[in-house]
Order: sequence, then C-alpha cells, then structure tokens
Amino acid sequence: MKPKILLIMVFSVILIASAIFLRINLTLTEAFILGFAVIRLTRTISFNTVMEPFRRHFTQVLLDDCGAGDNVHPRGKPNSIRHNIGELISCPICVGQWVAVALIWIWAYAPVVVYIFAIAGISEMFHWLFDLLEWHGREARCISGHVSPDRGHS
Repeated sequence: MKPKILLIMVFSVILIASAIFLRINLTLTEAFILGFAVIRLTRTISFNTVMEPFRRHFTQVLLDDCGAGDNVHPRGKPNSIRHNIGELISCPICVGQWVAVALIWIWAYAPVVVYIFAIAGISEMFHWLFDLLEWHGREARCISGHVSPDRGHS
C-alpha cells in the first residue's frame, strides 16, 4: 500500500471516530478560538525549532530559494513513508487538518489547553502584522531617501 493512501486512511478513520464519539456544537467564537489554536500549534510543528528534534528524521532545513530564510523540506525517497510524513509535517496546511482534529478532542476534555494555543496564535498574528508594517516602513523610508533597503544608497 502506498504511504499517502495509508495516511489518508488513518486520517479518515480518526475523522469518522471524531464525528461518531464527539458531539460538539461550536459557536462562531469557539470556532475562531480553535482556528487560532490550530494556527499556532501547526506552525510549531512545521517550523519552530522547538520541534526540530521530532522533525529531524522526516525533514531537513534548506536555504530558501530567495536567500532570505530557511524552509523545511521532506527527507527520504519519494513515495517512502519517511518522505510522506516529512511532506505532511513540513506543510502547515496539511498538518493543520490533523492538528484541528486533535484540538477538537482536546477541546472536549481540556479546553484550557486550546485557549493557551489560541492566545499564542493571536499573539503570533500581531507579530506578523508588526513585521509587515516594519518592513513596509523601512522600504518607504529607503525609497523616500533613495536608499536601497538591501544595498545602501542608490
């Protein structure tokens, strides 16, 4: 059996079990809380260095094509279980679905854990906003002063 098919089957079984055993009616506010928690935990799994020892067997960190940072990429031969798990955990959209199911279960029994991740997720979004504003501000200053953000005076 191909590893991707196996992963899809495992996820499907977990999803069906969740639908059968968990009877949760979420409000819109609760859905947003869970969404913020999913963002934070997903990014922790996919990118943050604290999870690198757990990702190491399945992923590798390579220089981004633009040279401005690093990216997490899968290890192993294509179509191997190692490579497929690496693809899963290096893709925040992919692993986010698994995280969402896990957090629904946690929400059912220990919602305070979800609140902690949600608060961290909201905080991270503010960091993104501040970084964006800082980069745009720096670029605007450089343009108005005819200075390249990367190379000094033009």
